[in-house]
Amino acid sequence: MSATAVDRRIRALRPPKPSVDPYMAHGSLIEEERRPNGEIERALTQHDAVLEAAVVAAPDEKWGETPVAFVSLKEGASATEAALIEHVRTQLARFKAPRRIVFGALPKTATGKVQKNVLRERVRSPQE
Repeated sequence: MSATAVDRRIRALRPPKPSVDPYMAHGSLIEEERRPNGEIERALTQHDAVLEAAVVAAPDEKWGETPVAFVSLKEGASATEAALIEHVRTQLARFKAPRRIVFGALPKTATGKVQKNVLRERVRSPQE
C-alpha cells in the first residue's frame, strides 16, 4: 500500500473539525458580531472625499472592542466625522460603523503598506 493511500485512510478516520468552538455556548452569535475591518475600509473609501482609510479595534468597556477609523482625505476635500460615519451606515449594518474617526496621514512602511500596529498603539495610548 502506498503512503498516499495510508494518509487518505487516516484522514478518513479522523473526526471532522467542529465549525463552532465547543467551549462557546453561542458560537453563531459571536460570528455575527465580528466586524471585518476590510469591509469598513471599503465603505469609507467609497466616499468622494476619502483618499485612504484604515480601521483598527479600540478597547471598549461595554463591547470589548469597537472599530476606530483612521482616514486620509483627498487634497482639497473636506468631510466631517459624522458625515463619514453616516456614509458607512448607509453601506453596512449600523453596528459595523466606526465609533470614532481620526483624520490625518496614515503611517506607512517603506513599501507603502499601512502600519496598523502603529495605529493600534495610538488607539490604546491615553495621549490621543
